[in-house]
Amino acid sequence: MPRYLITSALPYIQGVPHLGNFIGSIFPADVQARFLRLKGEEVIYICGSDMHGSPLEVQAFKLGRDVKELAYENHERIKKAIEAMEISTDFWGWTDSEENKETTYEIFWDLWKNGYIKEEEIVMPYCNDCGHWLADRWIEGTCPYCGGLARGDQCDDCGAILDPTEIINPHCKYCGSTNITFRRTKQLVFDLPALTEDLKRFYDERKDLWPENAKKTTEHYLYREGLKPRSISRFLNFGFPIPLEGYEGQVFYVWFDAPIGYIGITKQWARSVGDPDAWKKWWLDKDTIIVHYIGKDNIFFHTLFWPGMLIGTRKGWTLPKIIASAEFLKARGVKFSKSRGVGLNIENALELLPADYWRYVLAALFPARKDTEFSWDALKEKVNKELVETIANFVHRTLTLAHRYFGEDIGTPELNEEEQKKLEELNALVDEAEKHYWKWLGFQEVVKTAIRIASEGNAWLNYREPWKEHKEDPEKARRTLYVALHYVKALAVVLAPITPSYSEKVLSWLGEEDYSWNTAKERGIKKISKPEIIFRKISDEQLEEWKRRFASKMKEKITIKFDEFAKVGLMTGTIRHVQEIADHPKRWLLVIEGPDGQTYRAAPEIREHYTPEQLKGKTVLFFPLEKQEIGKVEVNAYVPTADGVIITNDKQLPGKVR
Repeated sequence: MPRYLITSALPYIQGVPHLGNFIGSIFPADVQARFLRLKGEEVIYICGSDMHGSPLEVQAFKLGRDVKELAYENHERIKKAIEAMEISTDFWGWTDSEENKETTYEIFWDLWKNGYIKEEEIVMPYCNDCGHWLADRWIEGTCPYCGGLARGDQCDDCGAILDPTEIINPHCKYCGSTNITFRRTKQLVFDLPALTEDLKRFYDERKDLWPENAKKTTEHYLYREGLKPRSISRFLNFGFPIPLEGYEGQVFYVWFDAPIGYIGITKQWARSVGDPDAWKKWWLDKDTIIVHYIGKDNIFFHTLFWPGMLIGTRKGWTLPKIIASAEFLKARGVKFSKSRGVGLNIENALELLPADYWRYVLAALFPARKDTEFSWDALKEKVNKELVETIANFVHRTLTLAHRYFGEDIGTPELNEEEQKKLEELNALVDEAEKHYWKWLGFQEVVKTAIRIASEGNAWLNYREPWKEHKEDPEKARRTLYVALHYVKALAVVLAPITPSYSEKVLSWLGEEDYSWNTAKERGIKKISKPEIIFRKISDEQLEEWKRRFASKMKEKITIKFDEFAKVGLMTGTIRHVQEIADHPKRWLLVIEGPDGQTYRAAPEIREHYTPEQLKGKTVLFFPLEKQEIGKVEVNAYVPTADGVIITNDKQLPGKVR
């Protein structure tokens, strides 16, 4: 019998996952694990904090903190937020553990012994002003493919895998300097091309189980571009040291030890349950089906880099079978990014609504086949129209009527042909929901099926009118509500992986304390309790307050009307004052003296690129605007920027012209 090991892409330790991170890997993995448990399958779901890598070192550098101390502090914060979102991991671990260190060195030495790790001289960026090798996110600039934000080895916008030499207009994150040269240095590389034929066989055996984005990305590297050697060592301070002479000061690349963390965290789980060897049946047994839930920006590493590492050891590790790669959840067309301040994170989302609201909405919006846009209006519509008016209203209405007329025991009435047929139709809907769950990414379809169950159950009540039947024929009313209660029960089971707390509450009202997927089809109602109101609508006032409160969490755009542009045009002015804006960590408020003697106020996203001292007294280009608000700050000017850098030809300021 197969067993299932479910993983999520390990969230990076730099900050609490935003909704885009959460929907792309953590949430769907949890939903699927909950479904498999309901089905009685043998399954564990492991995840944890990805603790190494340059982004955290950049963050610690900016904060003046010890990087390891910050990593463990962030780990606890992320774990707490994940638990609050009702994520049911069997173990939430971390990649800086002794278990992961032990496994990382084991896999490294096996690859080294088999000739897949080589020493090469490579070209790396070096900052001539502050004397640092610029590994990964210590260097930023413009992506050569999409013009987006390039960070070290990957574009944050289009997901392109980059060599740092490709980055346009790079700058150092240590000191901001653009005085960067590319020098040769000795590093370790993983000879991925040597495993091309192995990886083709690996892909061919599994591709029919993968979504289109995973297939297209994998085929691009395997059959068109070709695989390239990948560096696995970095000049960083926090990580697992390279165990070779001559590599002092270097640690393993985060994408080497992070996927190994899936094994390391399984070992942590095994020790936590008192059976240190329990991990072996999951990672050294071919009956295990490993399912990786990831965002589409992590496809290359999970379909080629990581399997290649396991294959190259020649130790018979269990290889991933299902790559469940989601598209992006975007905020107004811009990918969520915790490092760029775009999108709600799960901490502040939970300040607005309890977990089951968010879990339902994210399942309803789940980006299985194409990018999906999150908006406040979409949130309101999903909650008010679907969750409250359709689902919760049907549940509350049915239980209230049944309890009012028959108390806690509705009995077991003998159903007629019409009523039997209605339950058969319900069973077909339950089967449809199960079919969508087995697609691994079919959560939108599950929600649509749940809405059908609630809608058809509600239509049954309207058709039979048990409030009238009870007066004229109480036994017919009993049969009507008996059927409707089965719709309530099935609905709660179908939604249990998505809205676990709500479903548990509804099933408890029906006397179902120990339930499974089969409960959805089982005949009989054990008990009827008077229901409570669990979900409530979002008011217009709430929504407007949230929009104001969390404006800085969404990508803001200042609109320049064409007639304004044509009438006023571009102006130059002198920056007289610079100040912070509450809740807007990316922006400075600039007070500009215009050429007409008037004062203009602008709020560009330039804070990480300039200090107030660099800006005061400088000449800047701007467009006058009608008054607009950025949060609670009023502005009447727009300062054009490219990737956060002011567009200018002033040699005293770092700038660029497009």
